[in-house]
Amino acid sequence: SPLAFERAARVDAVLVDEGDRVRRGQALARLDLRDLELRKAQLEANRDQAQARLDELASGPRAETIASAEAQVRQLQQQLELSRVQTKRRQELLDRQAISREEFDRLDFQSRSLQASVESAQAQLDELLAGAREEQLRAQRGVVAELDSRIASVALDLEKSVLRAPFSGRISERFL
Repeated sequence: SPLAFERAARVDAVLVDEGDRVRRGQALARLDLRDLELRKAQLEANRDQAQARLDELASGPRAETIASAEAQVRQLQQQLELSRVQTKRRQELLDRQAISREEFDRLDFQSRSLQASVESAQAQLDELLAGAREEQLRAQRGVVAELDSRIASVALDLEKSVLRAPFSGRISERFL
């Protein structure tokens, strides 16, 4: 029965000679596996990285990250409150014409800017508390599954890189 490798590569080793008896499943020859082993290692590293990202998305933000975001919101809210009190006082001074309109406008603008900062920080906190969206999780699961598939493909190529006897018999001719 003529036998051949299913993939093309440099032959690394021929393990039998003409006239040798072989058992079913015995390795007869082996292709160079180095490129496949390197590619598999790289894919496994990429898969580990993708799985870590998926785990991170699934577990949500750390408690320290949420606490920091909450503290930032509180700090901005306090600054906004101080700014509002100052704006109210400046309004009284403006009404009595004790300060210029320009000075009052500057403080009023600062207060509105702080309000926008509070809203932005609150939105970021809300996003942290909500965790990853289901779409993000599905997309990352897809990345992991794709890498699993590529690893399986390389593993199949590795398996096909060893020529095995399909049945017990004797090597009658060898062309390598």
